Amino acid sequence: MSEILGKLREIQLEVDGILADSYNDKVEGSINWGDLRCVNVSYCLDVYNETYYTVEIEEASPTAYKLQDYVYRKLEKKYPDLDIRVSTEW
Repeated sequence: MSEILGKLREIQLEVDGILADSYNDKVEGSINWGDLRCVNVSYCLDVYNETYYTVEIEEASPTAYKLQDYVYRKLEKKYPDLDIRVSTEW
């Protein structure tokens, strides 16, 4: 369990770094740059016995698809063996 918790914290720190880069890279969308942050990372096991991680980013529109894609692509490069899903919310 502590291994999973460590991975969750690692991913959260990575996402916060990616979000800082997204401002510099001028990612477009409805985004509150002043408070943008990763508020949660979850490890999920579904009824089909498939595992994945969810990343929740706060202070961006749920339709901030360019930001979601930007974060997803950066995470995919760092963690190619993990299934990670990214969502944004106000």
